[in-house]
Amino acid sequence: MSAPTAFIRRTLALAVAVGALVPATAQADDVLVGVTRGAHEVDGDRVAPRVERVDGSEASRLEDRPGVRFVEPDSTFRATATTSTVPSDLLFTRQWALASADGIGAVGAWWTTRGAGAVIAVVDTGVDLSHPDLAANLWTNAREVPGNGTDDDANGYVDDVHGANVLTGDGAVQDGHGHGTAMSGAAAAAANTIGVTGVAPDARIMPVKALGDDGSGNSSSVITAIRYAVAQGADVINLSLNGPERSLALEETMSAAKAAGVVIVASAGNDGADRDATPSYPASAPDGQVLAVAAQSEDGGLAGFSAHGRSVALAAPGQGVLSTAKGGGYSLSSGTSVATAHVSGAAALLASARPAATPDQIRGALVGGVRRMRLDAQMVGSGGSLDASLAMGRLIPGAGPRVRLAARRLIRSKTGRVALRWRARGAVGAVASYQVRVGRRSFAVRSSTAVRMASQRRTMRLRAGRHRFTVAAFDASGRPLASRAGTVKVAKRKKHRRR
Repeated sequence: MSAPTAFIRRTLALAVAVGALVPATAQADDVLVGVTRGAHEVDGDRVAPRVERVDGSEASRLEDRPGVRFVEPDSTFRATATTSTVPSDLLFTRQWALASADGIGAVGAWWTTRGAGAVIAVVDTGVDLSHPDLAANLWTNAREVPGNGTDDDANGYVDDVHGANVLTGDGAVQDGHGHGTAMSGAAAAAANTIGVTGVAPDARIMPVKALGDDGSGNSSSVITAIRYAVAQGADVINLSLNGPERSLALEETMSAAKAAGVVIVASAGNDGADRDATPSYPASAPDGQVLAVAAQSEDGGLAGFSAHGRSVALAAPGQGVLSTAKGGGYSLSSGTSVATAHVSGAAALLASARPAATPDQIRGALVGGVRRMRLDAQMVGSGGSLDASLAMGRLIPGAGPRVRLAARRLIRSKTGRVALRWRARGAVGAVASYQVRVGRRSFAVRSSTAVRMASQRRTMRLRAGRHRFTVAAFDASGRPLASRAGTVKVAKRKKHRRR
């Protein structure tokens, strides 16, 4: 029998023996006993023993029995794999808010959670219920029987299976305008390989239709929508809407929602005004009832149309944002509305990671974890823009991918070539690229697999002298994960004279 054939036969024999005789579940104190009956070898090849699992208390009694080849613990094995949080949605790379180094750091936050268990109520024009990026993430009212024309849970809304239309008193939340669909996608579109990804792709979307198909509504409908969302267990309420008149009834409703543990996020407005001088509601509500959000442009500053002011908590991507569109497609959105949806998604991530966190704790993490941004004459209260990864670290210290780099010194060879070797440890799946600098030289290293990214080697020629080298690891959105620096001295080659 050839060696390869023998190896395959031995492997199959052991697999069959273990599969047939050892149940899938085992207790921690069980042991495996290998028993051989008769000959141990056939044609020079070792035969795998019969394997049985027995209680650990029997181990000492079985060890000295004839034919028992071994008694050993029933060890635990886990799949060896590297994981990545980068979604494979077709349009993800076009979502600068998520996939760019100038975006919100979503990839880093996703190492902690993608929003599972959190519910975002989108108080808006409704949602496209059949959109392939939204349908799977719709919130479902488990107490309502679909399509029976009855208010089964006696909450005042007939067939509110996936949300409520407070204008008609039923569950007809289909979006006839498109605004609510875009907000829902930016906040929580599913990561399903189809189109775009939301900030919290595993969160649930609760559409509450308070604005008509013309995109407008009134205070009473918004108040009713907030009450519905709170009663149905929403964690975050997205209010991408504005009005010039202050409403004490609305403010009291939002205060009650906050007291119930709900985070409310509102758009600052698209009039370019200073909200401190020209209030707009609900963004200008007092006492920290809402998180007011300005719009950040892709170049890192505030968008020209965005409202601003110290009363505006922070900025978020709000210009040229690719999101879901009515009718099952995708389109670009701009405005403080879509910026608000990004913050609502980030708030859902924090609520998912720490369900017991209060609205003030989530607000503090979001505002305290911003990235400093270029602000000319305009300003926002925090002085920065949304960074979901930094906010997650504020709420849960130590959260996010942890990568360590070990870089060996450059080693001089007889030919003048030197080699740089480095290895990543920890959350290797988060590493998408390296940037290597040696002296004045700089180059990037990328690979399609995390296994190859874990260990790298590059060779180069260097002149004589002292050279500093730096290896830095980055995630898929270009955020730095780890770096390692050092120096190497390349000696001059000695010249030999003839005698």
